[in-house]
Amino acid sequence: MLKTEMIDKLNEQMNLELYSSLLYQQMSAWCSYHSFEGAAAFLRR
Repeated sequence: MLKTEMIDKLNEQMNLELYSSLLYQQMSAWCSYHSFEGAAAFLRR
C-alpha cells in the first residue's frame, strides 16, 4: 500500500494534469471561435 504522502503527491499531479488538459481544450475552443483553425487543431492534439 502507498503511503499517504505519496497518494497526496499523486493526487496533486493528477489535478495539475487535468487542469492543463482543460486549459488546452479551452484555448482550442477560443482559437476555433476566432477562426484560427490551424491553432485550434494543434491545441486539440
